[in-house]
Amino acid sequence: MKYLAIYFLLCAAAASAQHSWTIGEEPFPKHVVDLPKQQRSAILLALQPSLLKIEKTFGLESNELINVRKNLRVMTIAVRSGELTIVHSEGPELCGASGNCAIWALDNNDRLILDQTGGAGLTILRASHSSLPDIEITVLESASETGITWYRYDGTRYRKSRCAVRSYDNSGKPHLRFYRCDADPSR
Repeated sequence: MKYLAIYFLLCAAAASAQHSWTIGEEPFPKHVVDLPKQQRSAILLALQPSLLKIEKTFGLESNELINVRKNLRVMTIAVRSGELTIVHSEGPELCGASGNCAIWALDNNDRLILDQTGGAGLTILRASHSSLPDIEITVLESASETGITWYRYDGTRYRKSRCAVRSYDNSGKPHLRFYRCDADPSR
């Protein structure tokens, strides 16, 4: 019984651990094209409306859209309610010069719950709402400023819950400036 209690404590600690990645580096080990056909098809089907919107917005050619699909990377994370699938893009079609790339999240049923947003870093937070963990996405704004957006799951999709810009003074000390997520952060 004692060992069983220790096992459950270790599992709970592992489940609540915070995961953090910089987009473009491991551990996004899989390209979507390397997944089993059924899983690959489900992910691409979930992303299809967002990819079509991107195609129209950026005027992508059909060969560029094929490259976008080939360059999608996937990471599946175990969460209390099952799995959370994070998808991010690589390559010039959906990544800016500063390293911000498109990011999506899908639930257990391959439903899109975080539509395409840009970012260079992603952290799965310990806090959770409606059975899924909160997410923090960082965006490289400039050499001295990083945008930070916190997302909270509301039972149907992730919504922005807090937004800030992190900048540094001349001594290197960081400062956070919070703003309303629907407002322009430059004001």
